[in-house]
Amino acid sequence: MTTPTHTRTAPLIGATALPPRNTAVSLSRLSAVELRKATDTRAGRWMLVVTVLAGAALAVIAAFAGERDENDVIDVVQASAFAFALLTPVLGLLLVTSEWSQRTALTTFTLVPRRGRVVAAKAVAAGCIGVGATVLALVFGLLATAAAPHDAGLDVWDLTASVVARVALYEVAYVFFGLGFGLLLLNSTLAIVAYFVLPTVWTVLANSITGLSGVRDWLDPSTTFGHLLEVSTSGQQWAQIGVAALVWVGVPAVIGAVRVRRSSIA
Repeated sequence: MTTPTHTRTAPLIGATALPPRNTAVSLSRLSAVELRKATDTRAGRWMLVVTVLAGAALAVIAAFAGERDENDVIDVVQASAFAFALLTPVLGLLLVTSEWSQRTALTTFTLVPRRGRVVAAKAVAAGCIGVGATVLALVFGLLATAAAPHDAGLDVWDLTASVVARVALYEVAYVFFGLGFGLLLLNSTLAIVAYFVLPTVWTVLANSITGLSGVRDWLDPSTTFGHLLEVSTSGQQWAQIGVAALVWVGVPAVIGAVRVRRSSIA
């Protein structure tokens, strides 16, 4: 009778041991990967460049074009934040739609089978884009305000923590606005068109049809989210912000997340 022998091969010196197959990638690492994907494509890189240039340009225009007794730092920062809010949602939706346009969704969900974690990582990356836009708006606003001429004795540096928090919330809300449309449509062209056209159409209809005037201030995202850039916000305005965020951000994002988790990938 022959007794089988098992030879154990010694590990190679300097070799890196492979992690267990059931080891999950951390959410922070997934988020970093998703954030990098936002600028991996040519469209993403150009959109990032255009967005930064637009934010800087509006800060300079607001600082130098206004009256010398009006161009304080808050106005300049808000102008720059407005420019970022116009374009960063496109980066948010490209976080999702690029997976399908570049045909990398199959690879992504093969490496990370739990699609919910991927969606969560994209949401974290979108939040980071919003925070980054806030930081750049503050930097551009401060630099432009410092370079612009002012009347003697005018206090232009009345930037408070409350204003900064409002700008951050404003930027993050708009990036999630784009992310929701990206999750819902999973197509870059359709998502970009829907993001720019649908709110505009609603605004035109609400201003044209008398019967819609009562809900206009509750469902017009440009009006409701704009309250975040005001010095103070009433309780009703906060309620309007919440309703608009639910309709334009929450509902598309939830439906889109369910669609991503259940859709088949060729």
